[in-house]
Amino acid sequence: MSSGINLTRKTLLQISPSIPYITTLMRKGFTAFNLLIALAIIAILLNVALFWYFNYSGRQKVSADLQRVYFFLNEIQAEAKRKGCSFTIVVDNHTVNATVDSGPCADKSLYLPNAAFETTTLKVNPFGVFTTRGSVVLDNATREEYNLVFDCITVSAFRICEGKVEDGSCVCKY
Repeated sequence: MSSGINLTRKTLLQISPSIPYITTLMRKGFTAFNLLIALAIIAILLNVALFWYFNYSGRQKVSADLQRVYFFLNEIQAEAKRKGCSFTIVVDNHTVNATVDSGPCADKSLYLPNAAFETTTLKVNPFGVFTTRGSVVLDNATREEYNLVFDCITVSAFRICEGKVEDGSCVCKY
């Protein structure tokens, strides 16, 4: 003998009169309205996911461009020391140009398609010392749109470091 409860169709109908409707609906399958609702939910979720993905992707591209400027400045400083050249470095919007003032070095340039920078001019002497100090800063629109961990590069006589703009000036974040 089984001690479990045996629910038959008759007992289910006594519990809830809407059971026949549910069982016939389950036999028929999904209606077009049900499918439209499911598609609408999927479309909304996909829209939100794509928004976050493109925001994340843009943030990573801008951060990579900032890293490229950082390494470019380090490379120019090292080359100035190694070969005894002096450079004038101009950062303007999407480009960084290093022009040789004296010495056997070649001009260099860097194009940054994803990040826009405020205009800055820096000078490096033949000993690899930055004679003009300053900051390479992302423009306001880019900083506000992406809110990166690092959004500027500070250049002092011997040190190049990434930082964050606070109260209008770039502060190193080491």
